[in-house]
Amino acid sequence: MLLIEKYYNVRVKTKHLSLFIFSLFFCAHHCFAQEDSDITILDHKASFIGDHYAFLGFMNKNVKTNEIQHFFRLDDGMKSSHAGPKGAIVVRKSFDDGENWTSPELVYKDEYDDRISSGGVLDNGDIILFMGRYNVLVPIASFVDFGYICSKDNGKTWSSYVCISCNKDNFSLPYNIFKIPTKSGYFCASYFSYYADIRYSPDGYNWDSVYYKWDYRVSKEINISEPSISYVGNGKLIALFRVEAGAIHQSVSYDYGKTWSYPVPTNIANSYFCSQPLNFYDEALQRVFTIACDRRGMVDNHLNLGSGVWVYCSEPKGISDSAETYKNSKFLLRGKPNIARLLGYPVYTKLNDSTYLILYSEANFRSDWSENAELYQFKIHLGIDLYKNREIQKIKFDSLLQVRYDAGIVIPKASSTSNLKVKFFSSDTKIAKIINDTICIVSAGKCIIVAKQFGNSEYKPADSVFRWLIINKAQQKIKFEQLQHTFQNDTILHLEAYATSGLDVYYTLMDDKNAILSNNELHLFDVGDVRITAHQDGNENYEPAPCVEHIFTIKGSELKVSPNPASSSILIKNTHSSVIQIINCFGDIVIEDYNCSESRSFDIRSLNSGIYIVRIVSNNRIRYSMFIKQ
Repeated sequence: MLLIEKYYNVRVKTKHLSLFIFSLFFCAHHCFAQEDSDITILDHKASFIGDHYAFLGFMNKNVKTNEIQHFFRLDDGMKSSHAGPKGAIVVRKSFDDGENWTSPELVYKDEYDDRISSGGVLDNGDIILFMGRYNVLVPIASFVDFGYICSKDNGKTWSSYVCISCNKDNFSLPYNIFKIPTKSGYFCASYFSYYADIRYSPDGYNWDSVYYKWDYRVSKEINISEPSISYVGNGKLIALFRVEAGAIHQSVSYDYGKTWSYPVPTNIANSYFCSQPLNFYDEALQRVFTIACDRRGMVDNHLNLGSGVWVYCSEPKGISDSAETYKNSKFLLRGKPNIARLLGYPVYTKLNDSTYLILYSEANFRSDWSENAELYQFKIHLGIDLYKNREIQKIKFDSLLQVRYDAGIVIPKASSTSNLKVKFFSSDTKIAKIINDTICIVSAGKCIIVAKQFGNSEYKPADSVFRWLIINKAQQKIKFEQLQHTFQNDTILHLEAYATSGLDVYYTLMDDKNAILSNNELHLFDVGDVRITAHQDGNENYEPAPCVEHIFTIKGSELKVSPNPASSSILIKNTHSSVIQIINCFGDIVIEDYNCSESRSFDIRSLNSGIYIVRIVSNNRIRYSMFIKQ
């Protein structure tokens, strides 16, 4: 997977295969693979097609919201590759059990090729994504380190990168998170060439402790890598390993992972060489599911036309006692048969009590022989009905009308034919939350509201019903009382307007020849008409408010400043004041005079060019005027 693949220098370019090769393939398959009527493969189809390189990952379904999140490594475009600096971790989502997917959204990208390996969900709901950072911008491309990122809000935001394995002399890439009964905390597999181990974490965030290891780095006796480990009941764990150019190997523990058997070959995929296998345990069915993608022709060979995906459903005892007793398989010819290796790396999530969704990566060659990788999917349906003695129920869920943000709440109306209480869930709690069966609006936008009924001893769980909730921005108005028609030119107006949304109101002065606007204060200093506009531009929840405009006239007063504009001096007449202050545009007093007569001249040559306020204080009265320094 994350190890650099060995490419052959010679490519076989034969245009046609003989019928003998196909006959050999089908004969081999039917001779060794036995099918199990208890499982059915459904809807094998393309899932993410195009010019890109998509593989690896982690998939999880939130049973409350019915949202599936699929995280994977994506290098997009015609120049994409198995290794490249554009490699990033992305996520796509499905709300209908994988029938439709959203476009991929970026989760994490730095200067390296960021490669997700797998992940898990902790008991508190935090999502952990394991990854390796690969540097392709050096003469010999290599891994930089291995670690993880974490989300505490269902994938909306992510932590910075946390390094787990930072020593190149002892690299180990973490893989799937799992739990072992009777033991607290979490476990994960990790590996590198000729090495694999089980890491332990008490909290899911610190992975320094090694619980068990398979180490053949010195002896080189078995090149194990890419483990998949699962607890399968009764104290047993099964570990499956990729072995370079060989069959999948198996190791078993009978004491909750304390000790393990020596890895031995299995008959999985008729012992063809495979990329990383997948195994998981269904506790209700007490069955182990094993999925492998074979690479019988290695990198590029016509034998790869017959490679495919192998699906097993096994009893734990049989396969744990003998690694060559995997049977009851279903075989799927690869999604796009071609001579390139089948990339593989299957991931899964449980859709309901009888169905699993599986995704895998399918490789093919472009016209320039560069490798492209796409995603295919299928479903495993279990023939065992856990609810065969229970009644069917259906949910009726009324459509949700479009509402505005200021509606505050929406009352959903849904019922079940069983008369059991229906529960509601929101796909995005940043848009709407469910509190006491009421939809509480958080923000404008849209989300899916899911109605679910989980059943009881008499009724099966009902199929979930989904409704879009569209919350439009709310309207708002500005309240700005009409100003009187005239004011003296030495007046300061305190503007008072407010929006029904509660958002701040702002003002615009159409012309500053006779007034200056400072925050919510309007300083009047010269005669003429003034036009002031109050506006509120809206935000993510409110539409812009209609502007409110007022026009009034400034009449002259006895206070006069001349000349205006001025360059060297000004004369202020009719001051009748005890204090004269000249104030710049920053609010600083640049000239102040306490010994004033009826008229007063000021030298302004030292002042910078700009607009200045003249402030006159006399007999507890404050008057203003203005002049321009050229």
